[in-house]
Order: sequence, then structure tokens, then C-alpha cells
Amino acid sequence: MMLETARLILRPPTEADFEAWAALLADPNLLEAGEKPVTGPEAWRSFAAAAGSWQLRGYGVFAVFERESGSFVGRVGPHKPYGWPDRELGWVIATRFQGLGYAVEAASACRDWIFEVLKWPRIIHTIRPQNRASCAIATKIGSRNLGPIQLPPPYDHIVNDEWGQTREEYLARSQQA
Repeated sequence: MMLETARLILRPPTEADFEAWAALLADPNLLEAGEKPVTGPEAWRSFAAAAGSWQLRGYGVFAVFERESGSFVGRVGPHKPYGWPDRELGWVIATRFQGLGYAVEAASACRDWIFEVLKWPRIIHTIRPQNRASCAIATKIGSRNLGPIQLPPPYDHIVNDEWGQTREEYLARSQQA
């Protein structure tokens, strides 16, 4: 399974991607206030869970690469962690690739795949209200803020808003375009 855009290649993660993936998880520039970098065994568990989702569920978070350079850009894609309220389309883009439109490009490709191929009825994004960049990305891919959401432990103490869209909304926008 691979998705391609004008500038990006999205594919399931392989073991060869772990070092770049772990560096993304440990980047202090990507952490919210009070968060600690994810390193070592925790980074491996997170990576293995993302890779394992493909085997168990037939979908998962993609490793994203710049088409021209082959550089690892980040991770974008659908996931549903244990206890999560619904299936989520999430994104994390490495600091050096932010501001280039890669998150919108990759998330749009994933959204299209989710609604056109997987035919999910809806997707959500859990976003901290102060994360203006992610709020803007969600808006650009057609989602709207649905209000506060309660996440399961160990995330239950973090204030998040639920953003989302339905397949019907997506299809209606696609027909208007």
C-alpha cells in the first residue's frame, strides 16, 4: 500500500524507518507544554504499534517521505489507539519540513483514501486548542471543530478538541469542486 502526491510518498513504516521516526518522537520542538520526549523502548513501542496496525487492521499511520530527496518528513495517517473514541486521522511533521504544506498534502491524500477506499463514515482529529497549526490543517482538509473531547487514560488530563468530518460531507464537497 502506497499513496503518492505531487511531492510526497506515503507508505507503511518499515524497520528501516525507526531511527527517523524515533527522532521525530524525541524532537523537543514538537512537544506540547509539559510533555516529555518519547525515546528508547517507548519510541520502539509507538513505532511497532503503528507498524502493527497495518497487519491487524489493514490500515495505519504512514511514514511520509519527500519525493525529490527521499527524506523522512513525518508520520500521517489513520489510527485508533486502544480506548480511543473513534478512528482518527493524525499528523506529525518534522520541524524542518513544517510550513511547506506537507501536512495538508499528506493528510488530504489520507482523507481521500479513508473515504474513497476504506469508506469510513467519519474521521476525527484530537487537537489541543492552542495548537493553531493543527487546527488550520484540519480546517484546510475540510474538518470542523466539534468541541471538547474526553480521551482515555493516560491522555484524560489533557484538554483536546474533537475536529472531524463525515464521509457525506467529504463527498458533497468533492461534487461541488
